[in-house]
Amino acid sequence: FLKTASFVFHPKAMEKIVEVLRKHFSSKETLSVSEFREYLGTSMKYAVPLLEFLDAEGFTVRKGSERVKGKAL
Repeated sequence: FLKTASFVFHPKAMEKIVEVLRKHFSSKETLSVSEFREYLGTSMKYAVPLLEFLDAEGFTVRKGSERVKGKAL
């Protein structure tokens, strides 16, 4: 299991999230929190901590209010 400051995520769920990111960044350069939330069908309560975790792990890089593709993707 992967733990953020507030939540625990199952590794299989993380694999699917990384796939969503790869697909998104194959056609777009930036990702907004609202786009990410919509892709996952979740609330801001879960989307923001998850994006912060993805930033820390290098999957995404925060640029202002959006994310760009990180080195880990």
